[in-house]
Amino acid sequence: MADRIPTEMIEKIFVSACYIDRPTCATICRTNRLGRDVATPILYETIGCEDFVKDGDYRTRKLALLLGTLLRNRKLARHVRRISHRVDRTLYGRCYGLPPPLDYDAFNHLITEELRLCDDVLEAVLDWTEGQRYIPTVPPRDVKKLESEQNPWKRIILDAAPLLALLILACPEVETLKLRGRIDTLWSVASLNQILTRDPYERSGTEEILEYNRNHGCWSVRNTELCVNEDSPETAEQIIQDLIYLPGLKFLRIEQLWDGVYQTPRSTATSSTIQHLEILDLGLGIEELTPLITHCNMLKTLVMSWEEMYDHFCHTDASYRIDWRRFGEETLRWTRQLEELKLDMKPEVVRPDWAWVARVTGNHEIKKQINFCGIGDLKALKRLRKVTAPDFVLFGYFEDKEQREDWTLDEILPASCQEVEIFCADPEFSQTDRELLSSPGTERLEDVTIFNCRRVRDDEWTRERWISKRNGEGMTGGIKTF
Repeated sequence: MADRIPTEMIEKIFVSACYIDRPTCATICRTNRLGRDVATPILYETIGCEDFVKDGDYRTRKLALLLGTLLRNRKLARHVRRISHRVDRTLYGRCYGLPPPLDYDAFNHLITEELRLCDDVLEAVLDWTEGQRYIPTVPPRDVKKLESEQNPWKRIILDAAPLLALLILACPEVETLKLRGRIDTLWSVASLNQILTRDPYERSGTEEILEYNRNHGCWSVRNTELCVNEDSPETAEQIIQDLIYLPGLKFLRIEQLWDGVYQTPRSTATSSTIQHLEILDLGLGIEELTPLITHCNMLKTLVMSWEEMYDHFCHTDASYRIDWRRFGEETLRWTRQLEELKLDMKPEVVRPDWAWVARVTGNHEIKKQINFCGIGDLKALKRLRKVTAPDFVLFGYFEDKEQREDWTLDEILPASCQEVEIFCADPEFSQTDRELLSSPGTERLEDVTIFNCRRVRDDEWTRERWISKRNGEGMTGGIKTF
C-alpha cells in the first residue's frame, strides 16, 4: 500500500512522526523500504541528545554510539544538517556504562582517504585525538558491571566535547550547532577547529592553500547557538572567541554573556565571517564588548539585550554604566557593513527603584539624578536599513537640563535607513512620542514605530501597544513579556 502513496505525503508523515516519537519512527523505517528511503534523511537531519531527564553519562554514551555509526556509514553522515546537544559533566560510566571506544579503522579512513588532510594537519589531528583519550578511574565495585560491556581500563574518549568535535569533522554537510549546558568545556571543539583551519603550506609558500581541507564539517557550519546551564551561567570568553573563527560561520546566538572577550594575537590578524550576532542576556559594559565587536567586522545584523539586574547595577556601581556614545563610535569603527541594529534594555535604567539602590549601597543620600548621552551620529553606516532601540539609547537622558543634548532622527540616522522602531519608557504615549512620528528626518523613512512599556509586576514588563507613521495605532497581537 505504501508504494501507492505519494512520496511527498510519506515525507510529511515522517516529519511529524519523527518530531513526536523518534524511536517509533525509526522502527517503522526498518520495516518498510519506501519509508526507510524517504525517512532516513529526516531522521538523521538533527542528531545529538538534549534529554534533560537523563544525566551526562547517558548523553555522552549516546553521542559516542552515534559517532561510531556515522564513521562506519558515511552515507548517513551526509544527511546530518544540525547537531543539538546538552553538554554536562559526566560520572565516567558509573550510571550508564562507559562510552564505546573510537573505531580507529573508520576514523583513519575518514581523515586519510575522505578528507585527504595534508601531512602536517593529519599528524596534528591524530595527536589531538590521542590527547582526548583517557583510562577511566573506575571504583572497584563497578568493575564487574563494566567488564560485561568492554575492558574498563581501555583508553577511551570520556567527555562529550571531543566527541562533538569529531562529529563536526565527520559530518560534511552540518550547518547548525545548538549547544546547551557547560559551554566552558568546549575548548576541545575550538582547538580542533584551529588545527583544521590553519594554513599547512605557510612555510613552503605554495599557493595550494584554499582547497586542501574544506571537505569536513568545520567549513560547512553556518549557524551556532550557545545556551548555558543554570549551574554555569557564564559562557567562557575564550570559547566564544575561538568558536567565532569557524571558517563558514554566519549566525551566532549566545543566550547569556556575563564575561568579557579579550584581544588575542590571532584576532588582530584574522576576521570572523559572522554576519548575524545575537546576545540575548548581556551583563557587560562597552569596554568588555568592544573586543567582541572588533572580531566581527563583517556583521550585517547585531542584536543585543541587557539582562534585568544590569539596570540596578548601573546605579550602584559607575563601572556598570553603559556609555552609549562610545558604543556608537565602536560600532562605526568596526561594523561598517551593518544593515540592522537592535538594542534593548528595560526602562529601569531611567526609572530606577531608588529605595533598592539606597538599601544596596547603604547611601541614603545618593544623588537621584541620571544624565547620559545617546548613541550619537550613525551616518557612517552607509548600509544601515533598520534601527530598533529604546528612546534613551537614541536620544540620551538628561534630568539636568543644562547638560541636555537635543538630537533628532535626521541627525542620527544615515540616508540608507528605511525603518526605525523606538521603545519608550512609559505605559502611555506622550505628546513627545507622537511628535517623533513627524519629526525632522522621518519624511524619508518608510516607517517609524513607537512601542509603549508597561510594568506588569516587579520583574516583568510588557510592550502591548504601538503607534506608527504608516499604520496608525494598534496592539501587538498579544502581550510581549520581557
